[in-house]
Amino acid sequence: MAEHAQEGFYEWAARRHPSWGKLALLHRLDKDTSGLIVFAKTPRGSKSVTDQMEARRVQKRYVFYAAARDRPRESSCTDRIAKARAGLARLDPRGLEARTDFTVLE
Repeated sequence: MAEHAQEGFYEWAARRHPSWGKLALLHRLDKDTSGLIVFAKTPRGSKSVTDQMEARRVQKRYVFYAAARDRPRESSCTDRIAKARAGLARLDPRGLEARTDFTVLE
């Protein structure tokens, strides 16, 4: 590893838990969003998670912190999005429908 390179989470987890063996990185919440990373320790676990993701049986939950006052307790946004270059999403009337629900927790 280069002198100033930082260890990634995969390397950290593999080093900390060598008994897990080779981990399979299955999913991250979103490239530019901090949060959940899903690893599998076994081929069976990998297949199970992959099947659940492909069948859309996994629900993603995002938490957003804001200082704004006077906002509705619940709101939603529906639009069509498509993958653009470099894997970034963009609005596109021909894209897949996406819905995001917002709920103020506190």
